[in-house]
Amino acid sequence: MEDQAFEAIAAKLLEEWAEIIEDAADVDVDCDGSVLSVELDDGRVFILNRHRPLKQMWLSSPVSGASHYSWDNDAQSWQGTRDQGRLDELFSGDLSTAIGTKITLTLPA
Repeated sequence: MEDQAFEAIAAKLLEEWAEIIEDAADVDVDCDGSVLSVELDDGRVFILNRHRPLKQMWLSSPVSGASHYSWDNDAQSWQGTRDQGRLDELFSGDLSTAIGTKITLTLPA
């Protein structure tokens, strides 16, 4: 993937997911274009950021721990580099578990 394509896909993902989470849950959401952080009332924090050198998305989750994702062009999704599955599915599930409200994060079109 070209640098510009990665930057565009990653920025769109972070911005759209920030909006979805803000609309669906009463949590503190901050997105600066390269890092999305979600702080829960109990102090736990989710952090999703883009890692430019490897062209990956990195998730730090208080539920499942740390994981890294690379873009799979054939599947049109962010796939775990260590068999964690899809980023959208893991992050949705972890958030839903942590806040007790179903959150569905979908990949931007």
